[in-house]
Amino acid sequence: MKIKGTLSRISYAENGIAEVTFAIPNRKEALEIKKQVGELAIEIKKWTNPRSLEANRYMWELIGKIANALTKDADEVYIEMLASYGQFDTLCMWEPSVEAFISYYRLAKEVGKTTVDGKPFVWLRAYRGSSTYDTDEMSKLIDGVVQEAQDLGIETRTPEQLAELKSLWATKEKAQ
Repeated sequence: MKIKGTLSRISYAENGIAEVTFAIPNRKEALEIKKQVGELAIEIKKWTNPRSLEANRYMWELIGKIANALTKDADEVYIEMLASYGQFDTLCMWEPSVEAFISYYRLAKEVGKTTVDGKPFVWLRAYRGSSTYDTDEMSKLIDGVVQEAQDLGIETRTPEQLAELKSLWATKEKAQ
């Protein structure tokens, strides 16, 4: 279960154990937590708004049109868009592991080399797939895909329609 909440209070019991209280605005979700028994796996991280499926559909629609215009495969164009406008993590990896890592990720680029204790390491830029993007990251990717489509003379939504689409993402997120 993934829910949105805010840290409300931290207090300490007499035995020194920290008690952490969260404010959860959705009563139904709070009651679901209460039903859990025994030990729980708890992960706490900063909340990011997920991107919408509508945004994903629109991106793939444009990628398909770009692929047709360039007589390329849509997945190939998607990888190019990630390389140009996508989100990435920079990693340092032991050189013998690099080939396996790159074969696993859809897009990873070598950006430098170093040595650690005399052993060869490689700096990589590993691009994340858009399914992991929040709305800000997805918005940047879509803006790039829109620009690429326009550069090829492909009709896209108007700036007003794109702004409306983005405002709908924000509205959906606030409702969650």
